[in-house]
Amino acid sequence: MQRKPQFIRWLIPVLVLGWTSGITLAPAQTDMPQVDALAGLKTAISNAGATALSSTEESSINALVTQFGSAHQPSPNTALQSAQTAFENAILAGDSSTAASQASIIANTQAADMAQRETDAAALAISVITLLKTGGQLDAMTAQLGANRVVRLVLNLAGWPGGGGPGGPPPGF
Repeated sequence: MQRKPQFIRWLIPVLVLGWTSGITLAPAQTDMPQVDALAGLKTAISNAGATALSSTEESSINALVTQFGSAHQPSPNTALQSAQTAFENAILAGDSSTAASQASIIANTQAADMAQRETDAAALAISVITLLKTGGQLDAMTAQLGANRVVRLVLNLAGWPGGGGPGGPPPGF
């Protein structure tokens, strides 16, 4: 019987030491490389044999991407949070009509948010396509990749669903 308490007294400090040393020995990642949000676009332009983006074009596209990202940072939506709380409370209370009403509010709020994001993504893509057309890159890219892939590549700058976010080509690219 004496072995069990001694084992536990020995095991707990070892586990605590292992847990804390793992945290303190973890390397700090302060030197993370900067990701080029236009890397996929630049590669596609190069592969198409088109003229590289000028510094002005690159700055303009980066500004558009930054503006889009700033406008779509996750932020608390108090109306949505209130509806979700009311939905959960209605479920707990067994009130199916209130739950259905709150579910409708949640769905409509999320749909409105998504519609705004998609509208803004389209505006970003149209602006980038206009810049590429003006710079002479669009025709070469469309000839090389096809119109659909060019649009998907540009929407990727907005982190478009299926695009994987800024910095790389969409799936199947």
